Amino acid sequence: MEGAYIVWGIGLAIAYLAVPLLLWLLLRIWRAAWKIEYYARITHRSTQQIVQHLNHIPALDTTEAGLKGANALGKEVAAGAEALTALLARRAGGKS
Repeated sequence: MEGAYIVWGIGLAIAYLAVPLLLWLLLRIWRAAWKIEYYARITHRSTQQIVQHLNHIPALDTTEAGLKGANALGKEVAAGAEALTALLARRAGGKS
């Protein structure tokens, strides 16, 4: 019977050591999971804001196309102005 008490005492000592250790480890796991969830929420919110800003890129494409058209128009106006300058210079010099 004395052997049963020894085994029971050893089991009780292990239980007194193991249960707090397991609870401590469980608490650490819970804290780590909470931090992961917290950072995931922050990351999700940040990526949503980035996506909202990136939604305006097609508008920038439209702006770029308009600027290219304006640049082409500006080149045409510059070419016309050069031709007009040359014509006026010829007429001022007496060469019609």
